Amino acid sequence: MARGYVLPTLEIPDDALLLFEHMVMKDPDRTVNWRYYFDVEGCYHSARNTQLWLTEPEQFDSEDPELTWNTPFSPTPDRCLTEEQLAELTDSIELVVFEDLKPSYTSVAFPFTSSPAVERWTLVDEDGPVTVVAEQGASPPPLADLQRLIGRLVAEAPRSVSP
Repeated sequence: MARGYVLPTLEIPDDALLLFEHMVMKDPDRTVNWRYYFDVEGCYHSARNTQLWLTEPEQFDSEDPELTWNTPFSPTPDRCLTEEQLAELTDSIELVVFEDLKPSYTSVAFPFTSSPAVERWTLVDEDGPVTVVAEQGASPPPLADLQRLIGRLVAEAPRSVSP
């Protein structure tokens, strides 16, 4: 019998433009889960879990975000893109055409021989959120290209200064 993942309820930060979530879903160790978002002003916020283990079998079928995430986003961004970088990001997001990608790109059969992770991308625009889910390493080429661009932009972006 083929079966997909039970993903946590989607929680989109109020000012998000793009949200990315990397989640181990079929392993009790959720410590490696991480996520980030860009706000509408081009600031990058990230959150990496600290130690988090599921202890009960029924927790695997729960949509409770607290069973996937245990570190909130910081109110202070990690970095903020320059105007030019934000323009490059938004142009690249437009090239992806989220609406043309399948809402769920996963196809997983049980039993697992390993515990794959999934990646959930959510674009927030004037029409509301559009979400695409893919197995780790199986993202559609436009999303893989966007992830590479984001890695470069974040590495080049100025660090935020704490007050």
